[in-house]
Amino acid sequence: MRNIIISAFTLFMTSTVFAQGKYFLSYEVSENEWDTGVAVVSGAVLDDDDNGYAILGGIHLNENLDIELGYKDFGEASLSGASGNQFTYEGTTYEFITTATITMEGDAYLLGIKPKYKLSENLSLYGRLGISLWDVTLGVATGTSSGNVDDDGKDTYYGLGIQGNFGGLDFSLAHSRYEFDFDEVGSNALSVSYTLNF
Repeated sequence: MRNIIISAFTLFMTSTVFAQGKYFLSYEVSENEWDTGVAVVSGAVLDDDDNGYAILGGIHLNENLDIELGYKDFGEASLSGASGNQFTYEGTTYEFITTATITMEGDAYLLGIKPKYKLSENLSLYGRLGISLWDVTLGVATGTSSGNVDDDGKDTYYGLGIQGNFGGLDFSLAHSRYEFDFDEVGSNALSVSYTLNF
């Protein structure tokens, strides 16, 4: 499914972008917060914030709408504890029986639309709405062993941002949310984009 979307978008970009003469490339750095449903009760340490990045490309269809395609890395969340430490997950309390660290890390391929509203000559508000094809790895490590389980799926992402053009570059600040089955990640991002004209 992922390869089909990428191939279709590449074909569309080749035929449409060069006909219209505009596409863009973006690099994004972000601070991500995992909403894992875990709450610390006693002793355990939860770290659900991490930095990430994204590489995006897309088409300026017109001054009010872009199409975007990209890859995003969300970093990881972790929960560490020693024997006897407790935590809750979705209302149920669990207890560590040995010293261990549980990690969750993920990334996604993105395909979506980006409607824009011009505030001034160099400043715009925009929204984001699309599909994310995500992969998540859940890992457990103790002093003597480790293991992990992979999961993947398809969900939505959405967000709002503001974008300004300065010196031929577009700078953006945005907040987006990415869903992963029953979990989600909130992402505050700073990005820079360059538009190529033909």
